[in-house]
Amino acid sequence: MKTAGSTVLKAAKSNTGKMIGNALKEQAISSGTQLLSDVVRGNDLEESLHNEGQNMRYKAADVLDNLIKEPKKRKKKPITRERKRRTYGNRYGETSDWLSD
Repeated sequence: MKTAGSTVLKAAKSNTGKMIGNALKEQAISSGTQLLSDVVRGNDLEESLHNEGQNMRYKAADVLDNLIKEPKKRKKKPITRERKRRTYGNRYGETSDWLSD
């Protein structure tokens, strides 16, 4: 039975996890600047935090929706021609083993 930690680690290392992480990182930076501007303007900080929390949830949901709509890209197998192995005759021209003399 796998532990939850290893499953979370695999999910975080996957391409999907990386995309979600990057989107949330960008949203966090945007939210930080938005909160700072609200503080400078003198707006209610609690309301600003609530709005930014909703924005983060919506952004994460949008990223997931885009991933679901995006078709999976299949890897193409490389086209290789089969190599024929050349068979050479016995190197020494004898069929017996040299130790069997």
